[in-house]
Amino acid sequence: MADSDYDDNSTQAVFRVALAVAFADDMLDHEEQAKVEEVYRNILLRMDEYDEDGDIEEETESIAEDVMAALADLDSESDRQELYEEWAEVITDPDLQEIALAAAVLIAGEDADIDPVESACMAAFCDNWGLDFDDMLASFARPE
Repeated sequence: MADSDYDDNSTQAVFRVALAVAFADDMLDHEEQAKVEEVYRNILLRMDEYDEDGDIEEETESIAEDVMAALADLDSESDRQELYEEWAEVITDPDLQEIALAAAVLIAGEDADIDPVESACMAAFCDNWGLDFDDMLASFARPE
Protein backbone atom coordinates (compact mmCIF):
# COMPACT_ATOMS: atom_id res chain seq x y z
CA MET A 1 0.00 0.00 0.00
CA ALA A 2 1.30 3.44 -0.87
CA ASP A 3 1.47 5.35 2.36
CA SER A 4 3.64 7.88 4.09
CA ASP A 5 4.58 7.09 7.63
CA TYR A 6 3.55 9.79 10.06
CA ASP A 7 4.71 9.94 13.65
CA ASP A 8 2.35 8.63 16.29
CA ASN A 9 -0.09 11.29 17.48
CA SER A 10 1.17 13.80 14.89
CA THR A 11 -0.89 16.51 13.24
CA GLN A 12 -0.41 14.73 9.92
CA ALA A 13 -1.75 11.43 11.29
CA VAL A 14 -4.77 13.22 12.79
CA PHE A 15 -5.49 15.06 9.54
CA ARG A 16 -5.05 11.86 7.53
CA VAL A 17 -8.04 10.36 9.38
CA ALA A 18 -10.20 13.37 8.52
CA LEU A 19 -9.19 13.12 4.86
CA ALA A 20 -9.77 9.35 4.81
CA VAL A 21 -13.38 10.04 5.79
CA ALA A 22 -13.74 12.83 3.24
CA PHE A 23 -12.27 10.64 0.46
CA ALA A 24 -14.24 7.53 1.50
CA ASP A 25 -16.75 8.26 -1.25
CA ASP A 26 -13.85 8.64 -3.74
CA MET A 27 -14.33 12.36 -4.13
CA LEU A 28 -13.96 15.66 -2.37
CA ASP A 29 -16.88 17.96 -3.07
CA HIS A 30 -16.15 21.62 -3.78
CA GLU A 31 -17.57 22.60 -0.40
CA GLU A 32 -15.44 19.98 1.38
CA GLN A 33 -12.34 21.05 -0.51
CA ALA A 34 -12.80 24.65 0.61
CA LYS A 35 -12.85 23.49 4.24
CA VAL A 36 -9.66 21.38 4.15
CA GLU A 37 -7.06 24.08 4.85
CA GLU A 38 -9.17 25.67 7.56
CA VAL A 39 -9.58 22.33 9.32
CA TYR A 40 -5.87 21.53 9.13
CA ARG A 41 -5.03 24.99 10.50
CA ASN A 42 -7.42 24.31 13.40
CA ILE A 43 -5.76 20.94 14.06
CA LEU A 44 -2.37 22.65 14.18
CA LEU A 45 -3.73 25.29 16.55
CA ARG A 46 -5.41 22.73 18.84
CA MET A 47 -2.19 20.71 18.99
CA ASP A 48 -0.13 23.89 19.56
CA GLU A 49 1.91 23.32 16.40
CA TYR A 50 0.74 26.19 14.21
CA ASP A 51 3.53 28.09 12.47
CA GLU A 52 2.50 31.31 10.74
CA ASP A 53 5.41 30.88 8.35
CA GLY A 54 4.38 27.32 7.43
CA ASP A 55 2.80 26.50 4.08
CA ILE A 56 -0.62 25.11 5.01
CA GLU A 57 -1.65 24.68 1.38
CA GLU A 58 1.44 22.62 0.55
CA GLU A 59 1.08 20.48 3.69
CA THR A 60 -2.60 19.76 3.09
CA GLU A 61 -1.94 18.87 -0.56
CA SER A 62 0.87 16.52 0.42
CA ILE A 63 -1.23 14.70 3.02
CA ALA A 64 -4.21 14.56 0.63
CA GLU A 65 -2.00 13.03 -2.07
CA ASP A 66 -0.74 10.43 0.43
CA VAL A 67 -4.31 9.53 1.41
CA MET A 68 -5.55 9.34 -2.18
CA ALA A 69 -2.57 7.21 -3.24
CA ALA A 70 -3.04 4.81 -0.32
CA LEU A 71 -6.77 4.46 -1.00
CA ALA A 72 -6.20 4.00 -4.74
CA ASP A 73 -3.90 1.02 -4.07
CA LEU A 74 -6.63 -0.95 -2.29
CA ASP A 75 -8.26 -3.91 -3.96
CA SER A 76 -11.08 -4.70 -1.54
CA GLU A 77 -13.17 -3.45 1.34
CA SER A 78 -11.15 -5.64 3.71
CA ASP A 79 -7.97 -3.91 2.50
CA ARG A 80 -9.64 -0.56 3.21
CA GLN A 81 -10.59 -1.67 6.73
CA GLU A 82 -7.04 -2.88 7.34
CA LEU A 83 -5.66 0.49 6.25
CA TYR A 84 -8.08 2.33 8.54
CA GLU A 85 -6.92 0.11 11.40
CA GLU A 86 -3.27 0.90 10.65
CA TRP A 87 -4.02 4.62 10.55
CA ALA A 88 -6.07 4.44 13.76
CA GLU A 89 -3.24 2.65 15.60
CA VAL A 90 -0.93 5.67 15.36
CA ILE A 91 -3.40 7.94 17.14
CA THR A 92 -3.33 6.65 20.69
CA ASP A 93 -4.27 9.84 22.54
CA PRO A 94 -8.06 9.98 23.12
CA ASP A 95 -8.08 13.77 22.77
CA LEU A 96 -6.43 13.50 19.35
CA GLN A 97 -8.90 10.79 18.33
CA GLU A 98 -11.68 13.25 19.13
CA ILE A 99 -9.92 16.00 17.17
CA ALA A 100 -9.55 13.65 14.18
CA LEU A 101 -13.24 12.73 14.26
CA ALA A 102 -14.34 16.34 14.73
CA ALA A 103 -12.18 17.34 11.74
CA ALA A 104 -13.71 14.52 9.70
CA VAL A 105 -17.22 15.71 10.57
CA LEU A 106 -16.34 19.30 9.66
CA ILE A 107 -14.96 18.34 6.25
CA ALA A 108 -17.40 15.57 5.30
CA GLY A 109 -20.40 17.53 6.57
CA GLU A 110 -19.50 20.71 4.75
CA ASP A 111 -21.57 19.68 1.70
CA ALA A 112 -24.67 19.53 3.95
CA ASP A 113 -24.67 15.79 4.61
CA ILE A 114 -22.33 12.99 5.55
CA ASP A 115 -23.03 10.19 3.12
CA PRO A 116 -23.23 6.50 4.14
CA VAL A 117 -19.72 5.67 2.90
CA GLU A 118 -18.22 8.53 4.93
CA SER A 119 -20.26 7.40 7.95
CA ALA A 120 -18.98 3.84 7.53
CA CYS A 121 -15.40 5.13 7.45
CA MET A 122 -15.93 7.16 10.63
CA ALA A 123 -17.56 4.13 12.26
CA ALA A 124 -14.48 2.04 11.39
CA PHE A 125 -12.20 4.54 13.13
CA CYS A 126 -14.55 4.63 16.13
CA ASP A 127 -14.50 0.82 16.29
CA ASN A 128 -10.71 0.78 16.16
CA TRP A 129 -10.57 3.27 19.03
CA GLY A 130 -13.29 1.58 21.08
CA LEU A 131 -15.68 4.53 20.68
CA ASP A 132 -19.40 4.40 20.10
CA PHE A 133 -20.10 5.85 16.65
CA ASP A 134 -23.62 7.09 17.44
CA ASP A 135 -22.46 8.79 20.65
CA MET A 136 -19.59 10.42 18.77
CA LEU A 137 -21.86 11.70 16.04
CA ALA A 138 -24.37 13.01 18.56
CA SER A 139 -21.61 14.89 20.39
CA PHE A 140 -20.76 16.77 17.20
CA ALA A 141 -24.35 17.48 16.14
CA ARG A 142 -25.11 21.08 15.33
CA PRO A 143 -27.97 22.57 17.34
CA GLU A 144 -31.05 23.18 15.23
